[in-house]
Amino acid sequence: MRKELWVPGLPKAQARPRLGKAGNVYLPDDGGWRAAIIAAWVEKFGVEPFPREQAVSVRLQFILHRPAGVNIIIEAVEGLRPTKPDLDNLVKPILDSLSGRASGWSGGPVAWHDDAQVVKLVAEKVR
Repeated sequence: MRKELWVPGLPKAQARPRLGKAGNVYLPDDGGWRAAIIAAWVEKFGVEPFPREQAVSVRLQFILHRPAGVNIIIEAVEGLRPTKPDLDNLVKPILDSLSGRASGWSGGPVAWHDDAQVVKLVAEKVR
C-alpha cells in the first residue's frame, strides 16, 4: 500500500534540547510543524497506522523555497548542493509526528506505531 502526502509550510528542523534558566531541559517550540504534519495525515488517511509487524519505506523531499512544504513519498531529484538546515534534523520531526509524538496530539500512532518500522529512508532537500 502506497500513501502520498503533501504538507504545506516551511519545514522546521529538529531543535537541539536547551537548558532553561531554572536548570530544566526543554525543546524549543517548532511553530506547530509537527501538529501540521499530523493534521494533514489524519485529514487524508485518518488514524489507521500500518500494523506493528509491517515494515515501511519512507521517501521525503523537503522543498525549501516557495511554495514551501514537504512532499512525502516522492521520487528523488539529482543535482543537489549542501545547504542548511541539516537533512537529518528535518527528517526527525516527520518520523516522530507520524508515530504520534507531537505536543498537543493524544490520538496515538498516526502512520505507524514505532520509528523502528521504518526500514528504508530516502530524503533530500530542494531549493
